[in-house]
Amino acid sequence: MVSLAEALHTWLANPDRDDAIRVICGGPGCGKSSFTRILAAKLAEQGHLPVLVVPLHQLELEADLVEAIATLIRTDPDRLLPPNPLEPNHAEPRLLLIFDGLDELAMQGKVGNEAAQQFVREVQKLVNRFNQRTPRLQVLLSGRDLSVQANSTEFRREGQILHILPYFVPEDQWESYEDDQKLLADDRRQFWWKQYGTVSDRGYIGLPTELQHDNLTEITAQPLLNYLVALSYRREHLNFAETSNLNQIYADLLDAIYERAWAGYQHPTLQNVSRENFGRILEEIALSSWHGDGRTTTVQDIEKHCDSSGLKKLLEVFQEGAKTGVTRLLTAFYFRQSGSLRDGDKTFEFTHKSFGEYLTARRIIRGIARIATELDSHQQDLDRGWDERDALAHWAALCGASEMDVYLFNFVCNEMQLHDPDQVARWQQVLAHLFGVMLRQGMPMERLTPRPDYHEENRQARHAEESLLAVLNACARHTNQPSKIEHPSPEAFGAWLVRIQGQRMGGENVLALSCLGFLNLENCILMGRDLDGAILDRAILDRAILDRAILDGAILDGAGLAYISWNAETSWRNVQGLKTAKKCASRIATTAWSAAIQE
Repeated sequence: MVSLAEALHTWLANPDRDDAIRVICGGPGCGKSSFTRILAAKLAEQGHLPVLVVPLHQLELEADLVEAIATLIRTDPDRLLPPNPLEPNHAEPRLLLIFDGLDELAMQGKVGNEAAQQFVREVQKLVNRFNQRTPRLQVLLSGRDLSVQANSTEFRREGQILHILPYFVPEDQWESYEDDQKLLADDRRQFWWKQYGTVSDRGYIGLPTELQHDNLTEITAQPLLNYLVALSYRREHLNFAETSNLNQIYADLLDAIYERAWAGYQHPTLQNVSRENFGRILEEIALSSWHGDGRTTTVQDIEKHCDSSGLKKLLEVFQEGAKTGVTRLLTAFYFRQSGSLRDGDKTFEFTHKSFGEYLTARRIIRGIARIATELDSHQQDLDRGWDERDALAHWAALCGASEMDVYLFNFVCNEMQLHDPDQVARWQQVLAHLFGVMLRQGMPMERLTPRPDYHEENRQARHAEESLLAVLNACARHTNQPSKIEHPSPEAFGAWLVRIQGQRMGGENVLALSCLGFLNLENCILMGRDLDGAILDRAILDRAILDRAILDGAILDGAGLAYISWNAETSWRNVQGLKTAKKCASRIATTAWSAAIQE
């Protein structure tokens, strides 16, 4: 436990050419970007150390890193930036370079961990080049947890990665930290709410009593989520004593924007737009952003998405409203303009990426509902609705362009919890059936318009298939019922999982391995499969073949494991839930099973 500011100031005051990189790691909205800008501003005021802050989502790494930064400086629309301090003619004796948003990286069509890893290596080369004799360059990186974890092997020095903690850590978790300064005992939520009460004239003296419930601790402990709770709390539309679903809070904020409650009247340009359609157009904008780089989108891409979804007339209403200021209404809270492309098309980005993820989750749930409706219609009348291939093609168009990550998946799970269990049970049946069809026939990527090349087609198929498993798991978590998949052959699922998993790059898993719970994998051949850290709670693995499988750290709570086939080379280290799983009935394996439980 350290003070983030003190730790970095100490690092800057004692430059070491062999220890010139620091990484700030934290969840969405925890203050990473704000902190780096505050740090830069204070250093600039002092004037001792030049600072260059580079937002990574604006950086195009098509060539050398130094040239990419130079390009960003040259394209500054206000012409306020000085010459590139990394170029020899303008070199500084010392420089702090801040790269903000490691998770925002996108380069030459590659996204996520691969792009981040390549960028980190370029940064290390740059540091080594500048610090051959003296420590001239220090670099500070910031990013979300997953992007930093994927690069943790590149940062091996103790204290090189600084994890931002929430406002509050429960006492039962204190033993996980070394806290000589007793910083954990300070509940920073109380201080935040007191300050918020001052600036909002609400007079709060600390965290309100209604919000001091265990089911809200995880939300109020996170800076961004705590702020969203504060905005919703002021509206007094939710019963926070009973609300723990973050999606409900986001929905309440969406209603607040629609009603324009702070102004006392609805914006005149929204009078012809229903509440449902207001949310619907925002969902399509979010989907457009997800299909892009996860945060930004363009007017042209929004128009394409709305046109393909039958929302062209609704978009025209919004565009007409923009002439009288509805664009400012939207950008005030959810979006901001982030520049223009070379063809003049304006780009917009979500102010908070998590809000885009919430809206995307709603759009995915809407897609599931439509698929179920169209399949039911086709079953009743073969001349109407969609068959299975039509449904899978729609799913590929919806979820194929981008990979679903754990943040979006959590919003999907939260949104699923808000629907009627009987309806979700029906969706679960539909998705399980489609998953079986996909295992047997593959995704109908040939139906995409325009059809991409083979490499891109394969990439999008993988994304669509993994997200299909993820939403199936989200349904099962709500219904607590197994997903009955019709496997075309015993080896089909294992072969599919290998393709989805790909080459392991580190300790972190692909999303699919967190979504294996509740699956019917009876009689499946999973010989030699890498299930390290997989979540298999309530999965049915009866008579499955697990010889030489790696199940280290897997979660098997409530799983069915009767008559499974496994041998001495099957790895069961640190498995959770063996005692609650339905034990193997084979007498031959009893001794080994007991040893595995003890281990």
